[in-house]
Amino acid sequence: MNATDTHIRVDQLASREYLGRTFQNRMRLSEGHFALLIHSTLNKRDDQFHGYWRVGHTYQPGDVVYYEDVLWEMTAEQAICGSDDNKPGVGKDWTSKVQGLSDRVDTLEQKLNQLTQEFTDYKQQMEKRWQRTEFQLTVLTVALGTLCLGWLLSYFYHLWVGVG
Repeated sequence: MNATDTHIRVDQLASREYLGRTFQNRMRLSEGHFALLIHSTLNKRDDQFHGYWRVGHTYQPGDVVYYEDVLWEMTAEQAICGSDDNKPGVGKDWTSKVQGLSDRVDTLEQKLNQLTQEFTDYKQQMEKRWQRTEFQLTVLTVALGTLCLGWLLSYFYHLWVGVG
């Protein structure tokens, strides 16, 4: 969707970047543009967003609050009054998809750290094995070179002794 669209679908959400471009380019704005803006913004009443969770505030089922860096949805069957006993994260009145996601991210980070450590250990083992292999190849090369030199000297010796 760009700012020159003649048909604007208000059932879609527009990004802030798109809305910014639309309202900055000095084009003639239509009713559809304003409808898109309204539809794309958060409405505290319609979206049941209450900002920060507060003690003493009454919350209805479906209300969403921000508490300790997480969005929480009130899932109790009836209205509750915010208190220390029923704040988000305590009891069963509130649920957060983000909290579960945060826990999964923590688990993935632990697994990633474990895999990183295992990879580092494996890499060190392979480096040690390669060093041993290089040493063994060097010894083998010297031994074969010495053997070939001995054969070559023996050959020339026998040629020389046999001729003389």
